Amino acid sequence: MNFLQDDSAVEGLPIRLIIALVIGVVVLGAMVSAISQFKPPKSLSANVISSGAGELKRGNLIAVKGFGEVNSPFKVLVRVVDVDGNPVSGASVAITGLGGAGSNVTNSTGYALVESASDINLNENQNEGYLSIEVTASGYTNYRNENAIKVVRVR
Repeated sequence: MNFLQDDSAVEGLPIRLIIALVIGVVVLGAMVSAISQFKPPKSLSANVISSGAGELKRGNLIAVKGFGEVNSPFKVLVRVVDVDGNPVSGASVAITGLGGAGSNVTNSTGYALVESASDINLNENQNEGYLSIEVTASGYTNYRNENAIKVVRVR
């Protein structure tokens, strides 16, 4: 039998095209729905309100006293806000550097008081250094500032 004279291959073609079209429309609708639900993460920032080696003083400077190698605890009050200036509640704030570390979570007003879990250390030939802040919160991009707090030796 000649190919041009065989009608059996054409009989189911219209229904197959309709089924493929329906499946394609359903898949396209699911993809558009998934894309519309995607929300990019928001930005946030952290500001050092006050800091200190024991006693808090306004600003982002920690003064440690002593000669030779100095080990000192620290406290830092940090405020975390979003792009619009609204406080970010439940954000994890971690402060690290100079061998010291501490962390806490922000309250409903966006404040976190971070106290050292391990002391900062200035070697005997080191008169200054920096602590970094890293903030993570659900729905926000991570924030990191490598030179957020300056530690200075005073005599």
